[in-house]
Amino acid sequence: MKPDDVRRTLNELLEAIGRGGLGVVYRARNTEDGQIVALKVIRPEKVGEWSTRRRFLREIKLATRLDHPAIVRVFDSGDHEDGVFIVMELVEGETLFRVLRRGPMHAVRALEIGYDLAGALAHAHERGVVHRDLKPGNVIICEDGRPKLLDLGLARDTLHPESTAITATGLSVGTPGFIPPERIECSATDQGSGDVWALGVLLYRTMLGQSPFPGRTVAGVMEAVLSQEPSWEPVDGWTALAEGPQLVIAACLLKDPRQRYLTMVELREDIDRLIKGAPIEDLQACELHDRIRRRAERWRFLQRLLIGVGVVGALVALGAWLAMRG
Repeated sequence: MKPDDVRRTLNELLEAIGRGGLGVVYRARNTEDGQIVALKVIRPEKVGEWSTRRRFLREIKLATRLDHPAIVRVFDSGDHEDGVFIVMELVEGETLFRVLRRGPMHAVRALEIGYDLAGALAHAHERGVVHRDLKPGNVIICEDGRPKLLDLGLARDTLHPESTAITATGLSVGTPGFIPPERIECSATDQGSGDVWALGVLLYRTMLGQSPFPGRTVAGVMEAVLSQEPSWEPVDGWTALAEGPQLVIAACLLKDPRQRYLTMVELREDIDRLIKGAPIEDLQACELHDRIRRRAERWRFLQRLLIGVGVVGALVALGAWLAMRG
């Protein structure tokens, strides 16, 4: 949409405050009540692309389902011949990405941010919206210190999954490092477990100041996600994480989505327990890891049993063959 077209609606453009691959965000003034808002429009060179317009329209549709204090609100939207626009709450603050450039956070502060984001994502999941692009750049830390989640451009509509068209490859949906293994391999339908993974990555980066799956290239990062486990060693003088945060983050970053927290509500409950200083044994993450350990032990026992049966069978067959030869 052209700036003049936007002005002819109810919003006066003041200044550009953000630019992405598909859109431009302006600070704007509503001419009816004088409220200062954020107005997002499609970049001029993208206006003619139907896929971009469809993505904006889907973002509008999903945003109207959500009403949570930790999610940026959408006030209005429009679909004109020259483009699509979204009028949103203007949040004063800076992205978590910029905050983390100054260094990692204390674990408790990071957990408080994670608690609010888990609440926002639980709200979204209950209403059939999976974010699929949770990362520090999509989290605004407001002036009061509370986080707000934004950008539903890659979100999945679980109520109407046929409407989510951007699913060609794992790489096309999300940011490398925050994309879970199952989405890279296109091996599972994301009903929210991918957001659990991404929040685990975000908590790790917020507390330790680096990615749990480092790599020099996109391919290297994706290979690390598929084959490596996070390191819990202190980084650049930053102290190692306590056992509780380690357990919770590790439970988010299990390769098999069926072994992670089943819901964002469960994850939020464990974060709340950590903030309140509850004993480690009270964490649901302990049960998750114990269940995985028991399953692994049963599998090892079954392997040994199968190997033993195979050896016995081979010996019996050898004895029978020798008897026939004799």
